[in-house]
Amino acid sequence: MTSQIYCPVCAAVIAPGATYCASCGSRLSPEMPSPPEVAEEAPPPIGVFGIDYAGFWMRLLAWLVDLIPLTIISLLVQLVVTDSIATGIVVRVLIGITYSVGFWVAADGATPGKMAMGIKVLRSNGEPIGVGASLLRYFGYIVSAIPFGLGFFMIGVTPQKRGLHDYIAQTVVVRVR
Repeated sequence: MTSQIYCPVCAAVIAPGATYCASCGSRLSPEMPSPPEVAEEAPPPIGVFGIDYAGFWMRLLAWLVDLIPLTIISLLVQLVVTDSIATGIVVRVLIGITYSVGFWVAADGATPGKMAMGIKVLRSNGEPIGVGASLLRYFGYIVSAIPFGLGFFMIGVTPQKRGLHDYIAQTVVVRVR
């Protein structure tokens, strides 16, 4: 039987007795949970401490589900409130911020689309996401979209399935069911 400890930030294997992660430099807490015993023939755990990170396609489907209420709300508000294109853009951005940040903070890290897919957003240390990290994550979407959406495609190739916006806000998206 061997046991391995994984960094809660970058998922790298930690050397016994280490106080810092050699991969990302994160300080390791002495209160870290003890690692599970893993038999030599057993498959490696899913993610860090058995966490199942949500991948690109699952997150894309959640976003598509969220587009439905966001589009309806945006169109209704734009018809009633605005008559200029600039004002309409500002209103849509404010609706998007309110919707995303509001659900991430008040609904345990999940918008209706994420709830439907059984996933949610957490801080990379496992704590619930707060208002500050939610705003960083939302505006990180813009940065993720800039070079041809490459920040979103990172989700498909990084170990914790994180996009550029997740790295900016220090968040992860995990499966909860």
